[in-house]
Amino acid sequence: MRWPEQRTYFTPADDPARGNWFTRDPQAVAAAKGLGPVAPFYVAQESPVPPGGLPKPGALRAALPNNHLQYALTWFGLALTLVGVFGAWLTVRLRNRPGG
Repeated sequence: MRWPEQRTYFTPADDPARGNWFTRDPQAVAAAKGLGPVAPFYVAQESPVPPGGLPKPGALRAALPNNHLQYALTWFGLALTLVGVFGAWLTVRLRNRPGG
C-alpha cells in the first residue's frame, strides 16, 4: 500500500487525454476517468506477473527520508544554546554574589 506521490518542480504536468500520468495520484486519475470516490492510496505489486503480463510489476523500493543531518544540527544547536544560557546564568550569578 502506497500513498500518492508528491509533485515536484521538475515533474511534468499530467496529460489525462493521452493517459500520461507523471505522479501516482489515485484521486486525480479517478477524477479524469469519472470513477467517483476511490481509496486515497494505491497498491503496488512486485510479483507475480499477472496473467497476460499487464500491468507489469516492478521492483519496489522503500523511500524513507534521511533527515539525520537535520536532526544532528538541531540537537547540537539546542545543546549550544543551553551552554549559552547556562553561561549567562552563571555570569549573572557570579556578579551578584554577596561580597563579590
